Amino acid sequence: MPTEDLTKVLKAEVLRKAKKVAAGYTVIIEANQKGGFVGTVAEFPTILGRGKTREACLQDTQEALKVATASMLYLGGSPPKPRPGQARTE
Repeated sequence: MPTEDLTKVLKAEVLRKAKKVAAGYTVIIEANQKGGFVGTVAEFPTILGRGKTREACLQDTQEALKVATASMLYLGGSPPKPRPGQARTE
């Protein structure tokens, strides 16, 4: 579900908090054997993004991460804590 669709369901406060939490995660981008790239999140192994370029993959992964984090917060859950230190993209 794209973030635009979430704005119809979730309060702006939940989306802001989800974006802030999501920014603290470590995104790992790797080349895919079949072409393009695959993105995963170290602290959130159920998140997966794809793209033809590194940038497109990062954007897709971050979008999936925002949606998952916002959903968890909306439902009263607690997203995984970011790794200590600074967030980065490898």
